Amino acid sequence: MADSLEQELSRPGITPREKVNVLTDLTYEYRNLLPSKAIKLGLEAERMAKEIHYEQKLGEIYMHLASSYAFYNDLIKSYEYALTALQYNREYNVTDLIPMSRMMVLSFKPNGDEETTIAEVHDILKDVHTIKDKTWYLRTFGGLGNELKITREYLLADSIISLTISEARKYNLKAIEMHNLGRMQIWLMHRKEYDKALALAYELVAYFESIGEKRLRAEMLANCGEVYEKKYEIHPDKRYLDSALFYAEKGLRISSEIDYKMVMQDNYILLFRVNKRLGNTKEAMDYLEKYVSLRDSLMGLATMRRLEGIAIKQRDEISTAQMKLKDAEVSRQRNYTYTGLAGIGLSGLMLFFVFRNYRNQKKSNAIILHEKQRSEELLLNILPAEMAEELKNNGSTKAKAFTMVTVMFTDFKDFTEVSEKVSAELLVDEIHYCFSAFDRILQNYKIEKIKTIGDAYMCASGLPVSNYTHATDMVNAAKEIRDFMKQRKIEKESRDEIPFDLRIGIHTGPVVAGIVGIKKFAYDIWGDTVNLAARMEQNSEPGKINISGSTYELVKTKFNCTYRGKISAKNKGEIDMYFVS
Repeated sequence: MADSLEQELSRPGITPREKVNVLTDLTYEYRNLLPSKAIKLGLEAERMAKEIHYEQKLGEIYMHLASSYAFYNDLIKSYEYALTALQYNREYNVTDLIPMSRMMVLSFKPNGDEETTIAEVHDILKDVHTIKDKTWYLRTFGGLGNELKITREYLLADSIISLTISEARKYNLKAIEMHNLGRMQIWLMHRKEYDKALALAYELVAYFESIGEKRLRAEMLANCGEVYEKKYEIHPDKRYLDSALFYAEKGLRISSEIDYKMVMQDNYILLFRVNKRLGNTKEAMDYLEKYVSLRDSLMGLATMRRLEGIAIKQRDEISTAQMKLKDAEVSRQRNYTYTGLAGIGLSGLMLFFVFRNYRNQKKSNAIILHEKQRSEELLLNILPAEMAEELKNNGSTKAKAFTMVTVMFTDFKDFTEVSEKVSAELLVDEIHYCFSAFDRILQNYKIEKIKTIGDAYMCASGLPVSNYTHATDMVNAAKEIRDFMKQRKIEKESRDEIPFDLRIGIHTGPVVAGIVGIKKFAYDIWGDTVNLAARMEQNSEPGKINISGSTYELVKTKFNCTYRGKISAKNKGEIDMYFVS
């Protein structure tokens, strides 16, 4: 498809409008295969469309640019282009593209709320019937099915994707059929229907090979390897591991050819696991090293792309203070001038001006000091001291990878039920009271508060400056927080008030830390360690501190811990967990 479009682009006599259409289609074709090329083509299509006043095409161009930037790992630009696409499609009443534009905004929206997402997907579904173009109808319909699957509305998602596949076959839209079969294949893997998943993966590998689609072929080969690994876990037959090895190596070879880093990463970790099971220790460790290196580079890249433009925003935050400093300095210089002029007059008047100048200078110095302190406090209130210093010195900050950090989550049990029984004002006051106490406890152990999410509280020890006591510090802080909440519960019950019970979860591992956003920017951390810490909290009990095996190994000589056994954690399998006594 892309080759024929490339030929069409160089056809003699092609009109500017036709050229814009071809460039737009090429952007779509290359968006996942060569996203950097797709972005270049899309920007050229945008330039030409504006030049010839073909504004109604801009919405579609921006949609493909949004997808291209998503494959380029720049979700900030993806979201911005999706919003712009929706704006243009609405402005020029391109009804066939409005539902897809809305879905793209939903998909690329940062920090989405799951309940809101489900409601918006259902709302968009109501408008899908307005799409007249069958291709756009099925692209949108299948995409909404995928969104529902992500939000775990599995039954409806399965029905929508199945119907999309059926309709695509009916109208001979092979690309849409295969794309949704890929979604179905992943879904079959999640449902542990491995034989069906494998058969479908074979079909998809053959199809993608026949059309020269390496990116999706590499994904399906990786999935074949993963299915064989799962089959081995059920029936330990070495032949399954040999097959997993074969498909993972093949998938890695193809993904490496096209520099498809996300699938390369999947294959590296799969090859590590399979080689480890086969007893190939050296090969396993080589693949693990490659996986960690690529994972860290991808997380760092994604983070750094989010940091683009933040330096400007950060300078804006303190610009008011800087202007006040400048005004104070001008005022001070003016006062010096007045003092010089006063020397011409009587000595008494001169003394008056000298005194007034001294008083104004003192006042100016106080303003300078005050504004400087405000600027410092502003930065330190939202950033760790080390990052604030880096920002002041360099005008920007860099993301940083940490090999060993301890992360803690806390959460109030039955928060929703309790919140329905008390007023909003009392609820907020209680959360503020508790979280303020948590803040004070963390300060004693130099633990970094990351953020609060509703009634959840997240913090990390061992950053932004690494140390060897991060796990011990975190458990000590957790114990103080637990004891505070127990005492608070006694106080609340003595007043016949409804108390909160707190669950605490802790895990230790690697993270990447940095600043995200361009408005209300914040220091944040990413990585599987964060997810596992959240799982520790979810599997804890009220009034208990639940720690993972990795944290336990670091604190077992300092605290009495009770082994809970291997407990199943959502999407993470079975994990060793311990209660701190």
